Amino acid sequence: MGSFKEITGFRISTLRPKGNCASTKVELNSLKTGNGIKLGLGLEDFKKAVPVEFEHRDSEFIYEAVTKRAATKEELNKLRARWPNEKQDYFDVTMTLRAKFKDNRLIDLYVHKIESY
Repeated sequence: MGSFKEITGFRISTLRPKGNCASTKVELNSLKTGNGIKLGLGLEDFKKAVPVEFEHRDSEFIYEAVTKRAATKEELNKLRARWPNEKQDYFDVTMTLRAKFKDNRLIDLYVHKIESY
């Protein structure tokens, strides 16, 4: 099918904006995630806040997971209305986190999640 996609993502960075990123007048040091990740965070504290196996390339730590999520009853009703003969009852979920460090301090954080059916 491949027609339903929901993409959620954000990036906070001290680096120059790239692609679709835009500058902001918000004080970047005031932004943090629910688990306390913010720019300037030390590498060891970052690893404690995000306890997963990272791939490490130079100053960048990368995590990617591909999983499945069961569809809710409401989601299944909508999907069956559109594709009545489809039996799939889950979403493919891809989660990516990229973190760059300089002098053991977080300078760039990029997170996105894609759910597709």
